[in-house]
Amino acid sequence: SMRINIDSNNSGGGESFILGRNQTGINNNNIIAKFKEDGRVAIGNQQSPDSLLHVWGENAGSVSAPTNTLLTIENNTDAYLQFLSPTTAEHQIRFGDTSNTGIGSIVYNHTSDAMRFTAGGVENLAVQSGGVIASSSSASINSSAILEAQSTSKGFLPPRMSEAQRDAISSPAAGLVVYNTTTNKHQGYNGSSWNDFY
Repeated sequence: SMRINIDSNNSGGGESFILGRNQTGINNNNIIAKFKEDGRVAIGNQQSPDSLLHVWGENAGSVSAPTNTLLTIENNTDAYLQFLSPTTAEHQIRFGDTSNTGIGSIVYNHTSDAMRFTAGGVENLAVQSGGVIASSSSASINSSAILEAQSTSKGFLPPRMSEAQRDAISSPAAGLVVYNTTTNKHQGYNGSSWNDFY
């Protein structure tokens, strides 16, 4: 049978206690969770958590979390952070400071099937099921567009480069657009040559 053992004798060095499963005692192969004296917690068979909470599936190799990391998810293959909620709800990852708890966010809304990105308290980008829209409002993308930019105070700026840099583009695709700083012209590639827009 399996049982939970609690070891609080600090024999491992720096542990407040360890939860394990074994008929005879805890060892490094049967740890469920480890609680460190400094407040760090490891879930899974992780001997030394890299962050405040370290969720461990398998060893990812010689990598470690950077300083100030609060949550580490480690595995030796794909690792996922899953959000689950009803289809009428939304998921949010919020970023803030002492003066504004919602200065930035990543939001997925089930109803609109859109992922929206906010910075500086303003929505700047939305990835919708029909495409991507750059806008300062919660607008929907035009049904005929895969990418749309909306603004009444800013323009669209394509890549700017010299003619020599443009000619160094390897295998340009038909429809590629640049701004030629040698001739000060917007140009497009038609599949065989570069042509001025005006």
